[in-house]
Amino acid sequence: MNLKIALFLDEYTEKSIQFMRKYQKNFEENSLLTPLGHIVMYASIGLIPGAEVNPTLQYPAMLALLFITLLRFILVFLAPDTPFFHKLAFTSIVFSGLFWSTAYLLELLFHPALNYVTQYMLYLIIGIGGTGIFTLYKRKAMAFAFLFSIHGLGLLYTLLFLEELKSVIIIGFVISIVFNIFITLQQNRNWIQFLEQRQNNLELNRKLAADKQNLLNLTERLDKALLEARRYSELKDQFVATISHEIRTPMNGVLGMSTMLNETPLNEEQKEYNEIISHSARALLHIINDILDFSKLNSGKLVLESIPVSIRKMWNELVAMHSEKAHANNNTLRIDISDDFPEWVKGDPTRLRQIFNNLIGNANKFTQNGSITVRARRSAPNRAWFEIEDTGIGIPKDKLEHIFGTFTQVDASTTRQFGGTGLGLSITKQLVDLMNGHIRVESELGKGSVFYIELPLEPVQKEEITPSRSNIITSGPVRLHGSVLIVDDNPINRKVALKMLTPCGLDIEAVPSGEAAIEMVNRRSFDCILMDIQMPGINGIEATRMIRNLPNAANGTVIIALTANAFQKDIDNYLASGMDDYINKPIDRKILIDKIRHWLTRMDRVDQS
Repeated sequence: MNLKIALFLDEYTEKSIQFMRKYQKNFEENSLLTPLGHIVMYASIGLIPGAEVNPTLQYPAMLALLFITLLRFILVFLAPDTPFFHKLAFTSIVFSGLFWSTAYLLELLFHPALNYVTQYMLYLIIGIGGTGIFTLYKRKAMAFAFLFSIHGLGLLYTLLFLEELKSVIIIGFVISIVFNIFITLQQNRNWIQFLEQRQNNLELNRKLAADKQNLLNLTERLDKALLEARRYSELKDQFVATISHEIRTPMNGVLGMSTMLNETPLNEEQKEYNEIISHSARALLHIINDILDFSKLNSGKLVLESIPVSIRKMWNELVAMHSEKAHANNNTLRIDISDDFPEWVKGDPTRLRQIFNNLIGNANKFTQNGSITVRARRSAPNRAWFEIEDTGIGIPKDKLEHIFGTFTQVDASTTRQFGGTGLGLSITKQLVDLMNGHIRVESELGKGSVFYIELPLEPVQKEEITPSRSNIITSGPVRLHGSVLIVDDNPINRKVALKMLTPCGLDIEAVPSGEAAIEMVNRRSFDCILMDIQMPGINGIEATRMIRNLPNAANGTVIIALTANAFQKDIDNYLASGMDDYINKPIDRKILIDKIRHWLTRMDRVDQS
């Protein structure tokens, strides 16, 4: 037995004594029930036929038994919990055994023959010894001491003083002693194993309780961390939205006035300067859009549309958009769409355009004096397979697995030489995943790269196609007949919108606040209102709700939000407040005119010249 178990046994024995002292009827080693039973059994000897009452012997014996009983009573109820009294309890139990062996000895001394009383005494000694073992086996020393005091001495007294059937009774004593020793050892071993198992269970329970507490603590910390992360995520989204708004607002003035400046008489040097301004502003806007998209994707707030879209038309527009850069790099752009590819499929046109724009733009950026080919075919009835192949600089094999990572480019020199945030391919991968598609890349350094995309795109029948409010883009000079109210607290933004719309022949008014807009609409009606959102006092949403309650604008007036907030939840909120459409800042003149033209067309206010 190791030291740990031994210490535990000592501790457990002390706890057992304390417990049994409190509930003495269950106190196996010092119960009142046992000595009281001894008194009854000793008194029953007088009922045996032929028993003689010998006051000289029996009264002292009864007094001795009462003393032992009283001692055990004191040990149960009154004795302090100290080692001395533990030993005294041990001694009292041994004295109980000595009492019976001594009583047997006295009977033999006065009646050596095997009479009824002697036989009865033998039965009592063997019975008391055997039953005592079953309560004392937990402490071998106590069990063996008790067994010796009652059976051992009984055997000795039989050998010395009994005159009849001595051999038979001695054999009976020997068998009883051997049997009780065997039972004691076996039961003690089982008890030790029980204690060891109990100790293991207690340790396991303590460990499980500690693990449970650790798990609860960890869960609590994780819950707090999750709440903190959500709070920081909300703060991040709020920060990104605020920064986006604050950058888009002045960018509206830069790009708007740059566009208008380009339509004035400029010499070549001035045109070059203006082009640099416009290009730099659009590059900054592209970075802002990447950061916004990255934030939306990571927070799970980007929601996909599912409307008809023409991949062929989209690719033609993208190739036209990238043709100037391709010409500057001496590249050729090719489109290869299989004959069985549907003209229209159901998907999110904005995000599909973003995916292909990123990949075609990257291919064009990293290719010089080469070619870029985009291919489309059907891989299954409702799935499409795309390839964007270039003959550019390629990607090293050890960089391929990281190419879709956040803020990842092949090396630091790539950023310095070609620019970019390193978010384009990460956003592309996340958009493809959001569409339940797959994307992978194959590349060889110095020979080029191929990006493979598979997307679930369901073909759309012609009768399902309806004009989209967001995608109607017209060309050609137009004259618009109608009245427009521009509402914006920023004088530069008002001037930009005014300059963009003045050549169209519209009746235009401009006011700096929501209050002024309500007052103006209350005085006269307008066909279209361009409503800024974030204004001091009454903001654009509140102003829209109030205007919708005015008779002049209840139904007939179209209200278009001019917003620097690019999150879908904001746009949904604008439309829910009573607005009909929205235009993101910085305002693109063509989109602005086409939006107004689209809505005025419904009022028959457009002339095509």
